Amino acid sequence: MILRPPAVSVLQMQIDTVNFAENVYEREPSMMSWLDKIPLQMIVLPAVLLALAPFYPEPHLWEKLKMLADGTLSRPIDIFDLLMHGTPMLILVLKLIRGTKGADTAG
Repeated sequence: MILRPPAVSVLQMQIDTVNFAENVYEREPSMMSWLDKIPLQMIVLPAVLLALAPFYPEPHLWEKLKMLADGTLSRPIDIFDLLMHGTPMLILVLKLIRGTKGADTAG
């Protein structure tokens, strides 16, 4: 006795594949879902303060960006400063872009 698999059309296999993919996307949180959980107000204040600190004589972020443009950003402390002062601003920009994208698809 030879066992044969049930006859399944190619169309049915494609439909099953699409349904599986849709279910996976519904269950899996997106890679940036952690950003959706953070309120915008909690990002704005640290981003602005760290981007502008120290206020005198020149904000570190601006100084490090100028150094990066000049090609003189080479010391580890300068790279750390750029990351420390720039990361909250980068998170804010990502949050704003993601919020805008979400508003466009919701409406």
